[in-house]
Amino acid sequence: MLIFTAKLNRKKLLAIVILAAFALGALILAAPDKEEAVFGSAKGLKTDQDRLEFIQSLGYEADPQPLRSQQVVIPSQFDQTYQRYNELQKECGFDLEQYQGKALDLYTYRVTNYPGQQEEVMLDLLVDKNRAAGGAVYSAALDGFMHGLRPAA
Repeated sequence: MLIFTAKLNRKKLLAIVILAAFALGALILAAPDKEEAVFGSAKGLKTDQDRLEFIQSLGYEADPQPLRSQQVVIPSQFDQTYQRYNELQKECGFDLEQYQGKALDLYTYRVTNYPGQQEEVMLDLLVDKNRAAGGAVYSAALDGFMHGLRPAA
């Protein structure tokens, strides 16, 4: 059996605590940003190709040209519907509250590979300054669905 003993005085103990604090700080700074890890490719969405690559990074395939491209203004005050829509955004790491009263670019793409879906599926992508600000994947069928921009199942 090997026994190791050390004599600690206040200076040595203080040095160990300071080193541990620096090490912990370095780990925190080196940890990847959660949003960046999930939506690292959400920046630089300048062209249709950039937006398609972002859509593909989520696991979806889409027609190369958007069905619709327009500017939309996010309301300054959210009604109940917009509050629910923003909750959908928050679940996926976005938050439209920071865009209240601002105009965003909206691109609507037809998804061609949504799992198990027979009806037409669309993907809306909200873009601000070439960066994804939010969006949704949905079916326009009567018994359709809608969810945020999360990776395909």
